[in-house]
Amino acid sequence: MAALESIWTALLACAACALVPAGAAARDLQTRTWDARDPAVVARVLAAERGAGPAAAQRALDGFAPASVAERRVRAQVLRAEYGPEQLSAVLALTADPDALVRAELVRAIARPDQAGLRNAERAGALTRLADADADPEVRAAARDGLASLAAAGELARLADGAPRSERAALL
Repeated sequence: MAALESIWTALLACAACALVPAGAAARDLQTRTWDARDPAVVARVLAAERGAGPAAAQRALDGFAPASVAERRVRAQVLRAEYGPEQLSAVLALTADPDALVRAELVRAIARPDQAGLRNAERAGALTRLADADADPEVRAAARDGLASLAAAGELARLADGAPRSERAALL
């Protein structure tokens, strides 16, 4: 089911990219004047924020808690793709969200392999807590997968440090 939602969102994002001025969706995320239940609007927001990095993540964090469930889900998707080291503490704190889909998306954010070495003990602790005690089976499964990914990412980064230059890209 989650895979179908991701495919649907990706298709809508591709279609929306050509129709919307780049700054409009970023303003939507900041002003909260958009309908997070409308798949086309969600796709537009996600497409506009894709690749914008920590600035997009900060826009997603601003006003996260009072947002509707639908909007928090979209904001969690932005965080998953765009958060940087300076936002890790905030992302970790948001894993207490009452919505399981938000928590699962944030778990996937915490476990991102490209963040290898970034406060791994703290990330592993949060993932362990969620894998062990979260009420939702999808969140627990995502946290277990995240723990495996986190462990593998650390090892791959260690291997990449000693690997010949031609092999480093394959390891990271």
